[in-house]
Amino acid sequence: MMYFRRLFSLFQGTAEDKAGVDIVAKRFLQAFQAHGIELSQIQRFLPNITLDCLQSEGKLLAALNHDVLFRTSELFGIRLAWLEGVDDQIYEHLGCYKRPQVILDDLNRLPRDQDGEIEFPLRVITTQMNLDYRGGCDQMLVPVVVEKTAELGEIDVCRYRIYMDGFTWDYWPTRMELKAIARIVFKQLHMPVPLFRASAKEVEALVAGRMFPGAFVHGCQLTNPSLEDFALWRSESQQSKEEDELPEVLLYIEEHQLENFKFDISNDSEAGSLPAEDLPPLVFASDRPLDTSLAQHEQFVVTSVVENAVKAAQASHAATNAIKDRFIRYYQEEGQGHPNKKAAAAHFYQSLLEKRERLQFAHEDAAIRTLLAGLRNYEKAAK
Repeated sequence: MMYFRRLFSLFQGTAEDKAGVDIVAKRFLQAFQAHGIELSQIQRFLPNITLDCLQSEGKLLAALNHDVLFRTSELFGIRLAWLEGVDDQIYEHLGCYKRPQVILDDLNRLPRDQDGEIEFPLRVITTQMNLDYRGGCDQMLVPVVVEKTAELGEIDVCRYRIYMDGFTWDYWPTRMELKAIARIVFKQLHMPVPLFRASAKEVEALVAGRMFPGAFVHGCQLTNPSLEDFALWRSESQQSKEEDELPEVLLYIEEHQLENFKFDISNDSEAGSLPAEDLPPLVFASDRPLDTSLAQHEQFVVTSVVENAVKAAQASHAATNAIKDRFIRYYQEEGQGHPNKKAAAAHFYQSLLEKRERLQFAHEDAAIRTLLAGLRNYEKAAK
């Protein structure tokens, strides 16, 4: 392992530091490192890059032919020109400004797992976690579509597509677009859109396509807040924020004809999920929020309890892992009494968990997905 680290350091530096073909080897190694893949694991993806190829700079360079570089480019969704050292832009420029369906179609093309599901396909990197359109300061955002391509133990190997429009929260058109997208993703896929913090300099590099996003968008996906919190009524989420703008968001959805958008949740998966007609309906501008006449103090108490629970879950996974282990045991003993795994998880969450345990999760859908993910990991390890 120490040798692998030394080999990585051999190629460290910028394009200005290294000349000629050295930059190709450096960037090849950098691409795998940025996706959580150790040097000893590269041959799982590229059988021609054996451990012997990594013994020296000369052997590695000799192995980096066009086919290897092209396959690496395809594996990670990065530009072949960057790998070849032609320029410093890692990712192709992608944009969806004023065309929200572009990013929804991109999400719709992602492959599902064996249960027909997809976990946290859209994540957003931002300079400010506590977004506020009245704030006035720079609040830049970068949507990232995340596609899981492989697993290496506990590590997910992902391909990223970065939307480089330069979204800012204080600019009404880009704010409306992101809110509309987040609402549709959450209401149809029942999936939060987590927010991850980065510096302004890092966000600018991401928008320029010159930085890998993986270091920002992994870890606990139940962030507080998450993007859909800014696009839901208080009756839909206790974490609702900027509810005063929601009528404008719903009107934006109608004007861009997104009310008819449906995710194809079967999408070539081996086993489908709920049919589209069984998904909860979207709520649009003609609808009205439910009565939310809780006293101000009661709202504060409920919101504080949920927020503190989410923070606690982010700080430690111990309690969540214990609940997943209990669900696995429950499914082994009682699973046959339910029509499917999802129904078993829903029953476990609703009937067998105490209220304080349910607060480990942001909401019921997140809990069910977490329980099913734990069961899938257990079943894979048992094979």
